[in-house]
Amino acid sequence: MKLNKKLLLLTVLIILLPALLGVLKWNDLPEAMATHFDIHDQPDGYSSKAFAVFGLPIFLAASQVFTVIIVSADPKKQNLSPRIGAMIYWIIPLIGTLTNGLVYAQNLGFHFSVGKVIFSGVAVLFIVIGNYLPKCRQNYTVGIRLPWTLNNEENWNLTHRMAGPLWIFCGFAILFAGIFEGLMELVLFPALGVMIIVPSVYSYWLHRNKGL
Repeated sequence: MKLNKKLLLLTVLIILLPALLGVLKWNDLPEAMATHFDIHDQPDGYSSKAFAVFGLPIFLAASQVFTVIIVSADPKKQNLSPRIGAMIYWIIPLIGTLTNGLVYAQNLGFHFSVGKVIFSGVAVLFIVIGNYLPKCRQNYTVGIRLPWTLNNEENWNLTHRMAGPLWIFCGFAILFAGIFEGLMELVLFPALGVMIIVPSVYSYWLHRNKGL
């Protein structure tokens, strides 16, 4: 995965684009904007209008530049497929645009379930990542990066082949839970635990018992 400066510039501009909407709607936005919501869709975090309009996009843009440069410097970047490379370039712009859009909508008086939208987006993201995990070759920035997966290619491949369907299943479980009130709290954190712990334990088992 080579550093594509033109694509990086394009994605950064997309991330910063919501700031233009904030400027256009400046007089309609409250001075203290709700920027964080709990699982029950209640605002539990506020920021100044200036930070919400300019600070958040700038922070996300900086995160985008940092992420792309770090991945481009991976010693095994040649193992990253073009599809995974594209996902790395577009994941922050998509999440950032969705997040900023939700913040503006809520503060402009359009009330809807923020939690359902966010959790649905997260669930779809897990499903997409799960689809690519079995195809993800050994590298230092993307995937289940443990000492034994990075030191043994077969361990890496077996771990990711197991983790892929697991992430897809958990993604659909989160997506399904988001439909019903109160079910999300019971599903989200156990699902996240399963997605992280099970592949890690399986990888370590391969290392200890199979010598991989």
